[in-house]
Amino acid sequence: MDDGCDKLVVILTKPHDFVKEPERDRFIYKRLCRKYPKIIEALDHRHIMYKACQDKMFALEKSGKVFVFAPEHVLGGGTYSMDAKEEEAIYEMGVRDFMYSRKN
Repeated sequence: MDDGCDKLVVILTKPHDFVKEPERDRFIYKRLCRKYPKIIEALDHRHIMYKACQDKMFALEKSGKVFVFAPEHVLGGGTYSMDAKEEEAIYEMGVRDFMYSRKN
């Protein structure tokens, strides 16, 4: 928005009410990243930053400056999924959600 955009589109991979939990296995990443304390700090505060971004995004959505598309439930598959059927199902769910939101 600082660059002159009037509206933004945000596509979430988690439902609107998703709450990110603190990172598990802190002892592992603390040990692996001991030479990089800023990485440890960033991982420790990742859930806090995620929530702050969500709050800003939802405030902009309420003001009409952002369109947020989010699935109705947690999606299956992983970040690097290559399963065509799974991707097609996610796509179809997005189309259904969009059509439903246009009617309401």
